[in-house]
This record gives sequence, C-alpha cells and structure tokens, in this order.
Amino acid sequence: MKSLRYIDIDMLLSAYKIMRRRALFLISLVLINLLYAVVTSTAGELTINKIILCDKDSGSQSYTNSYTIDVIIDYNGTPSDMLLSENADFDSSRWILFSKSFTFSFSTLEGQARTLYCKLRDASGESNIAKNTICLDVQPPALSPVYTRFINATHVEVCIGEPMIDGDNISNYSITGGIEVIFVQSLPVGSGHAYEHSYMLLTTPHTAGMQYVLTVSDQLRDLAGNPIDPGNVAFSYIASGESDTTPPKVERFVIAQGSGYTNKHVVDVSIMDSDKGGIVDRWLIREVDSLSPLSVPLEGDLFITERPRTFTLSEGEGRKILVAWVMDDSGNVSSLSRRSRDSVILDMTPPVADVGGDKNVKLGDIITFDASLSSDNYNISKYTWDFGDDWADEGITTIHKYKSPGTYEVTLSVYDSAGNGPVLDRVHVYVDEPDIEVGGSNSDFGRISDAIETAEYGSFIYVYTGSYSENLRIDKGIILRGEDSLTTVIEGNIYVEETNAVIDGFTILSEEGDDSWVFTNEYYDKLTLGSSAAVTAVNSSVIVRNCIISSGGFGRTDGIRVLNLYQNRAISPLITDNIIKGTSCGIFYFSQSSGGEISGSIKNNTLCGNENGIILRMRKECPEIKNNIISEGTRGIVIVYEEGSLLDERKARIHHNNIWETPSPYWLDASDAEIPMTGIHGNIAEEPLFVDTSGGNYTLLPESYCTGAADDYRDPGRAPVFSAAADAGYKQPAFFT
Repeated sequence: MKSLRYIDIDMLLSAYKIMRRRALFLISLVLINLLYAVVTSTAGELTINKIILCDKDSGSQSYTNSYTIDVIIDYNGTPSDMLLSENADFDSSRWILFSKSFTFSFSTLEGQARTLYCKLRDASGESNIAKNTICLDVQPPALSPVYTRFINATHVEVCIGEPMIDGDNISNYSITGGIEVIFVQSLPVGSGHAYEHSYMLLTTPHTAGMQYVLTVSDQLRDLAGNPIDPGNVAFSYIASGESDTTPPKVERFVIAQGSGYTNKHVVDVSIMDSDKGGIVDRWLIREVDSLSPLSVPLEGDLFITERPRTFTLSEGEGRKILVAWVMDDSGNVSSLSRRSRDSVILDMTPPVADVGGDKNVKLGDIITFDASLSSDNYNISKYTWDFGDDWADEGITTIHKYKSPGTYEVTLSVYDSAGNGPVLDRVHVYVDEPDIEVGGSNSDFGRISDAIETAEYGSFIYVYTGSYSENLRIDKGIILRGEDSLTTVIEGNIYVEETNAVIDGFTILSEEGDDSWVFTNEYYDKLTLGSSAAVTAVNSSVIVRNCIISSGGFGRTDGIRVLNLYQNRAISPLITDNIIKGTSCGIFYFSQSSGGEISGSIKNNTLCGNENGIILRMRKECPEIKNNIISEGTRGIVIVYEEGSLLDERKARIHHNNIWETPSPYWLDASDAEIPMTGIHGNIAEEPLFVDTSGGNYTLLPESYCTGAADDYRDPGRAPVFSAAADAGYKQPAFFT
C-alpha cells in the first residue's frame, strides 16, 4: 500500500475535533474567568464587556442546533435588571431580574444567523448595548446527489452539504462487494465546488461494469451537532475501467519567512494542494535560476513521499527562487503556476550600526539621536535605543532628555530584515551640571531674578519645578531652562534686553504690566516699552522654546514680542515648540523702519485662542513661518504694509502651517484683505484634532489631518517634548486653563 498523508488545508475539521473534545473544559474555564472577574471587580460605571452565546451540548460559540442556548454576560458594575431581545430596538421586551448566566430561547423563525441584544440597568441608569451572534442550524446534512460520484477504479468523491465532525474517518464509509476504503481526504477550497464539502475516498480496485453501493455512517454530524439525514446516507454507482488523467494542483506554495528575507540556508515551506481525480501523495521542490524556460520537472528530479516542511537553499547570498510540484497516486503531475512558486533573499551579512559621535549637552537639552548613517546590504528593519538611564525607544531617529547630570552610554542596536543582529554601536553623552541652580533642595537661589543678577555671560541657569512669582530682566547672554515646562511656572513677565538669551522649558503666566520696563541705549534715554507680554525681547536674537504661555485671559497681553529698534543690526530670533493661548497676539514682530531686519524662524508652535496669531508689524520682518498650528482666533497671520517683491518674499516664507476656525487666516492689513495662502506652499486649513485641550494636551490624535503635514513630513504644532509631569498624568493648574 502506498504511503499516504493528510493535506494541510483540512484545518476546519481538525480544529473542531479539538474543540469538541475540550468543550467542557473550555466552558468551565470561561465560567471560572467570569467568576474571578466578578469577585475582583470594583464598583464603577455599568458596562457590558461582552455576551457569550454557547450551544448547551457541545459548548460551541459558533454553532448550535437548539433554539435554547446558554448565555454568559461579562460586565462591570452592579446591575439589578437586564433586557434581552432578538431586535436591536428591544421591541416588546421587558426588564427582568439580572443574572450573569442563564438560558435564552430564540423564536422559531427561519434563518441561521441569530443575534441576541442585551443591556443592563442599575439605580443610576442603563448600560451600553451588547450583542453576539450564533449560527442556528437545525437542518440535517445529507449527501449531495449532484456531486457525489464514482471517479475511477480506485476513487469515489462524496459531497456533503457542509463539513462533518470526523468526516475523514474511514470507519464512517463502507462499500458493498468487498471494496475497501483505505483513505479519506478532505478536499480544499478551489476544488471546484461552491458550497459542498467533499471527501475523496481511496479504495481498493473495482471491477468494471459491477454495481456498488457506498453508505455513509448515520453517526456523522455537522458542526452544529445535527446527525446526517438517515434517508440520504447511500448512493449506488457502476464501476468503470477508466484511469485518473486529471493532474493535481498546487493551490499555494509559500516560503514561510514572511519578510522575504532569511539568514539561514534551511527555510520552512508550506504546500497546499488538491486533486479532483485522486490523492496527492508525492511532492517536489526545486531551486531554479529563472522561471521563463521552466514548465515541468526535469528528468532525474526526485518526488518525495512525505509532505516537505523545510528546504535547504543553495550556497551564496541573493534571491532564491523555489518551485513546487505535486503528483497524485495515478502519476499525474501538476503544472507550473503563479501559486506554485515563491522566492526569498538569503542574506547572511549583518548590518552596520552607526550612532555618530559623542555628545556634550546641558541638563534638560532635548537631544536628537540619528542612526541614518547605519547601513546594510539590503535594508535595516529595526532600530532600538538604550539611553543608559532606564529609558528606551525605537526608530531611525529619536529624541531624549536626561533628568540628571552625568555621563551616559547610549546603545544603538540594528537588525536587518533577514534577522541578522543585533549589531551594536555606542556613544557617550556628557550631561553638564548647571552653573546655577534655582529652587531645588540644594540650590543656589530661591528666586530666578537673584540667579540672573549673579550670573555671568554664558551661564547656564537651571530652575527646578515650582511656582515663581516674579518679573525677570535678562541683559546678559544666558541659558535659562526650567526642569519641566508643565510644572516650572513663572507668574510674571520676562524682558530680554540686547542679548541673545535662551528661555527654555517654562509655563509663563503673563500679567498686565504697569509700563515699568524702560529701555536705554545710545539712541534712547529711558524709552518706555511696557511689560504687557509674557516675553519681550529688544534688539535680541532671543530663543524661546518648549514654553507654555498664557495671558490669563483672551486679549489681555501678548505672548512674545520681538522689537528691533533704531540703527540696530539684523537679528534672527528662534521661536519654536511653544504653546501660546489666550493672548492679544501670540507672536508680535516689530522692526523699526530705521532698524535692521528680523529674520530667523517661527516654527512648530501651537497657538490657540489668541485674537491674532502672528503679526509682522512693519516692513522688515521676514522670518520663516512654518509648521505652526493656529486655531480659534480672529486672525491667523497678519502682514502689515503691502510692498510688491517684499510681500512676495514674505509669502514664500510662510509654508506648511495649519490655520483652523479663524475667520481671517492670512490677513494683509494694508489692503484690509485676505491673502489666499491655503493650499499654497503646503498650508492647510483643517481641524487639528488635539488630544485634550482642556487638560493642556495639545498633541495630535493619529487621525489628525496635520499628521505628517510638516515640511519634514512630521507633524506641525508643538513637537513631542519629554515631560516627567506628563508621564505622571499631570493636569494643568486651574489658573492656566
């Protein structure tokens, strides 16, 4: 007798056998889990997590042959009543006493898919509506006389209206006249039958011209548990001397390495096949150089008698093309098709990791790490980062912020698509201690203004979390950095005078000033500038970043003012990654007609609820304005003075912004008219879809139109900023929101 094996496709019946043998165990497990959930849950909002419908006998959650089923409810809360219905509107249903497990009887209407709807109620109200569906099948299966047929001297095909439990067991089939059934094969999808389930019987040889009767056991049951129709369990046929000339098919051949790459010579393979006229019992896989001249196996190719699970690739890296054929028990061989071939790239060369050079940074710096100099002969599929401080990340680029000074070893690990790796590269990051500390337990000062007065040019002042009620005057080039922009709060205004200072990582709650700020230089003697802005910078290429700025009320003060006065040189301020809300003007630039140009960048800011978003007040303000989100104001970007080429230059430097729900997005004040900028240079006008503005979270939901809309294909608005407070679920104080 030939060595025969089952084919892989018949997974449905195999899975159901396992399910049936373990049905009681599964039901018990479900009930135990539900009881555990009930015991350990705490009172809360009344919610139905799911309802489970089960056949009373088999425990199947997919099929039942009974109108009465078991129902289990998985829920949160303490319900008192429940409502059940086969209709979504609960028509004619009445509330009944709640029970977490019970039986339910469907109506006797025809139809297989039966849905049960459920909701609960308690003293405070009703829960959500949950539903589930089970297939109600009460029809007994039967042989299909159209397709049940004798094929040749050794093969009979039996078609049953649906899959059967133990349908491939030879003991369920008998043939008169001493013909023995020696093998049963379940035919896969693609065998040519639209809805029947076929079983191919391999028998001992028939005698041509003789009549035989094939009988199926009346113990066969469908997946719902219905026994086969006892009146349709047999059919008769006349044997013929015909041989099997129908070739089998390779339905699907797959090299199991799903990425298309491997770093091993031995790969897993899977062949799914079928044969209408016989039984597949021989398999062949060959590695070929090209598909074009290949149509049949070559002379000397050896078919094997066991379904192959692996294949050994030839030596040498590169693409390997594999082709599969199958042979049936009559010697018919499949033909080459798209489904019978697959390929994989053998890549045993590891990638090269390159993290760049060592970095010297200051405490609180947001550091960008870039692995784009890493390389591979094909492609790198994964980059992982260990920052040396119990934090990790993934991606070709990433950002990180250290919370303590010291030396950190950053490790980059790269993997390629073939699984080569990890290949490591390391870099050291030296995080400098601040020159002056404010507000901490062992700090130098308790007030920021005292630290600024003591600081020398170039000093790094680090301010720990806390609330600081003071106005600040900065007249020397320093770095002023808060520990965390959510929790390091300055209640007052900052004035920067003729110096290139850095202000980084604060919440600044601006107050209406008393015009106490006066400016004196060789051209001005005690010029009153006022203090009605969170940050006012005069003749300064100031950097303001990672700050949260609010005036405490719509239109009361400005957010950031940059002034370039008489005879001063050109300046290039950087205003980036800030949130500015509730001001008269979020960002205001003024270059006196006799002063120098204001260029620089206004980028990746989020400006919400400001009367004006950005104003360029005179002729010489021409910063690059990009990747900002401006929403819920009166005017978005305002340009004053209409001067031909200068206006065109200004417009060209306004790009990839999103202005939404603002009546005048781009406004030319001199002509009292809007400038058509939406749809030009990447500017859009869509709802940003912030995560939670009421909680101070202005990051974007994944479905936002802003996602990927910046000029570097990232997101406009305030870029993600590391925040210990945000990690801890911190909410903005009431005076900010």
